Amino acid sequence: MIKYILLFFLSYSSKSLFAQKVNKVFIDPDNARGGTISQYFNTFRFIPLETTKESLFGKIDQLAVTQTHFIVLDQQTKSILFFRKDGSFDFKIRPRQADHYFDYFTIDRRKSELLVQTAIHEISIYDLKGNFLKKVNLGKNINSLVWLQNGHIIYQLEQGAPSENSPKVKYNIAYSGDYLKSARFALPYDPRFGLSELNQYMNSLNKSEDPENVFFSLPGDYNVYQLKDYTHIIHYQFIFPLKYSLPNNFSADSTYAQKRAKYVYFNAASKGKFESIENIFKPKENLLLFSLRNVGYLTNNWTYLYNLKTGLLLSLGKVTGDSLSSYLPFASPQFGETMVVYKNHHLYSCIASSTLISIKEHKEKSHNFGPVLNRYFAHENRRSNPVLMEAKLKENL
Repeated sequence: MIKYILLFFLSYSSKSLFAQKVNKVFIDPDNARGGTISQYFNTFRFIPLETTKESLFGKIDQLAVTQTHFIVLDQQTKSILFFRKDGSFDFKIRPRQADHYFDYFTIDRRKSELLVQTAIHEISIYDLKGNFLKKVNLGKNINSLVWLQNGHIIYQLEQGAPSENSPKVKYNIAYSGDYLKSARFALPYDPRFGLSELNQYMNSLNKSEDPENVFFSLPGDYNVYQLKDYTHIIHYQFIFPLKYSLPNNFSADSTYAQKRAKYVYFNAASKGKFESIENIFKPKENLLLFSLRNVGYLTNNWTYLYNLKTGLLLSLGKVTGDSLSSYLPFASPQFGETMVVYKNHHLYSCIASSTLISIKEHKEKSHNFGPVLNRYFAHENRRSNPVLMEAKLKENL
């Protein structure tokens, strides 16, 4: 049985082994608290994203919040759309080559540049007005990337298919300030027994544009890493009740090598267990925000807030709407797969127009949705763009 290597780094000049404290996070979803919007949030705002022929899109695959814009990635239409903070449409960017795509993006805030992954080994760079600047061939296959405040970029490296002839150690993460011409590496794994059958093409970096909120977690693995720089990584290990857990050491046990996908996706006993920990943020020093994805429930993405000091677990899916939110919830299972993003003391979620209009149709005619949504209902339909929800967290959570 292959032991899981907790953490070590390799630079081009030397090898070093670093001990790393493991912070245990005990999560029992059945005992998670609920409540009302006003108990946990000070303010709540609806922001309909303007729908025009040019701005119409399908799904928010990534959301970045800047001082002036909401930046939305829609992978299906190969578009990155810029909406002003009032929701009005500004402009969009599309790939310059037909065979390219927009997979993930990050913002270099020092240079005011948008770095977009357009191929497995390539990024395209734009200014924040949408003008193309240059294309960079990275020389390595990546799954995603995130910019750090120190000028470095974190790259999630593609794992590739397992092979007995592979080197004994490869790395999930690379840090580089020169587009991978030189790099330092972190989070090693044994490629002979790795997790690539679950995550070969999956982004396991959280989609954060907050450089202090970069987290990494692989599907099938309950270890979460907060990546600050290549010398400072905080390790969290999530522990769930048995009925929600994959087998112990599932990510590293050679018994499951090249059998993990079959065990997770084609095994009735795995249904309902947590496949992955996603969209992880740290809104405060003692607070973790994260989503849990269940095997076999493609639209059941549970989002939680967990207090690292008190152990209090709050399920956002159990937080019901009240007068602050026009009696609409923030992250309800009825919304389908819920994306929650943190930025500057606020949480952001979204609701599809088709869902929002269905809710309206089932409310009493006298229900007051407030001026923003009343204007929205007067002009929009089920095919309109989603509506963002912005909620400011209370200080005492």
